[in-house]
Amino acid sequence: MIHLDVKSTREKRVVLDVPGESLSLLMENMALTSPVMVDVTVARANDKWRVSGTLAYRVERACARCLEPFPMEQISRVDRLFGVGVDPGLGKKNIAMEDDLTWLENGELTIQELVQEEILLDSPMRSLCDEGCRGLCPDCGVNRNQNPCHCDGKVREGPFSRLKDLKLS
Repeated sequence: MIHLDVKSTREKRVVLDVPGESLSLLMENMALTSPVMVDVTVARANDKWRVSGTLAYRVERACARCLEPFPMEQISRVDRLFGVGVDPGLGKKNIAMEDDLTWLENGELTIQELVQEEILLDSPMRSLCDEGCRGLCPDCGVNRNQNPCHCDGKVREGPFSRLKDLKLS
C-alpha cells in the first residue's frame, strides 16, 4: 500500500513482485504463471498524483482459433492520475467529470487493486498462439494445426444459409 500524503512533494519509486495469489480478481479470469513485477514511480502533479511505470508478468492464455493453451509474456504500461479526498462529482449533477482521475478518500493506494485493474484493461480481447494458427475445423472440430481435416469441404446448410438468396433493391 502506498500512502499519498497531500502535503508531500517527494517522488517515490516502487519496485516489487506481487504474487498471483494476492490478485483474486485476476486469478478468476486468467492463469498467471509468474508474480507481477511492478516498477512504478509515484510523483506529485500539481494537486494530483501520477503513477507511471510498467507491470511485467507471464500468463497462460487459450488461443482464440484452436483453443490450445499457450504461454505469453506481457508488459503493461501504467499511467494513472489519482486525487486525494472525496470525489467532488459524487452525487452532484452537471459537474464535469475527469475520466482519467481516480479519487482515493483516505489517500491510500493499494498496489494489488492497481495491478489488477491495469492488467485487466490491458488484456487482449483475442490471443493467438501463432499468427499462422489454422484453428479448428468448423465441421468435425479437429485441430488443423495437429491433424489433417478429412471433411469433404462442402459448405453445409446453416440456419442463415437462405440469406444468400436475398435480393436487396
